[in-house]
Amino acid sequence: MMTSSDAQRLRALEKDNKELKQMVADLLLEKSVLKIAHEKTLSPRALRELLPAVLAGTGCSERRACRILGLHRNTARYQARPRLPSPGVEAALQEVFRRHPRLGHRKAKVLVNRILASKGLPAVGLRQVRRLRRLLCMSVPQEKPRRPRRGVTTGRIPTRADHARHVWTWDFVSDITTKGGGFRTLVIIDEHTKQCVAHHVARRIAAGDVMDVLSRAIESYGAPEHIRSDNGPEFIARSVRDGLAARGIRTLYIDPGSPWQNGYVESFNSRFRDECLNGEQLYTLSEARVVIGDWICLYNEERPHGGVGYLTPNEAAARRVGPSA
Repeated sequence: MMTSSDAQRLRALEKDNKELKQMVADLLLEKSVLKIAHEKTLSPRALRELLPAVLAGTGCSERRACRILGLHRNTARYQARPRLPSPGVEAALQEVFRRHPRLGHRKAKVLVNRILASKGLPAVGLRQVRRLRRLLCMSVPQEKPRRPRRGVTTGRIPTRADHARHVWTWDFVSDITTKGGGFRTLVIIDEHTKQCVAHHVARRIAAGDVMDVLSRAIESYGAPEHIRSDNGPEFIARSVRDGLAARGIRTLYIDPGSPWQNGYVESFNSRFRDECLNGEQLYTLSEARVVIGDWICLYNEERPHGGVGYLTPNEAAARRVGPSA
């Protein structure tokens, strides 16, 4: 015979069984909803578009489906209104990008609104121009930043040259001839004496030519301890680095885009362009070689330099020879 306590325990077990069944059903329903949603992190717009399929596939209510998906019910019921461009915007945008194909969307918006204002049409906003430009396939692809090549500095960077042949520096100066065609001038400067120890003028100067010019300078003046330069391809070439290492010359490469770190040669280049290249009309490459050679002789032998006590670079070199001389 069932007592009252047995009946109470039976009712408690039935209640627990009902709750467990409900929990299992809820878990199965959530699993079905998440399976339809592919268990991906989707945007609210994508979830709103997915909601009808979830309701049809699981049969659950909209309230529960929104709770499982993490979607607000107001967002689920939102009806997007199509945004139609004002008349003439598409034609104005096509006209702007026909004349300025690389223009950004902010400047394009200014030009489009100018065209619309001239026709008495209302102006458009930045987002509408961007959206319409994307629909018309007029987007300008963003350029990928190039990673600059850098040479490996093999010496401790001195802030200032202490004696002759302590630090040399080299660089290129470009110009054109009157008959057409450009040329380059390679110059090598002693940072301590301000002397131009070598120069070379040619249409093209490769890494091999750079080492030939340096070898001639070393034969005339001796080898420097360091040589400073930018990261130009002629200076960071393997043949140049190997040639410098074989001669015991340590390299000092400046940071990319930092010409102020190579101030001595930049100062020389400024004087060279102002006093020679800008004041001469060079018709041929042969004439450029003669004129540039004469000016460098004038620079070394006659022109006083403020950085060496208003001596000429040759006079400064004669007085400030390094300890290895």
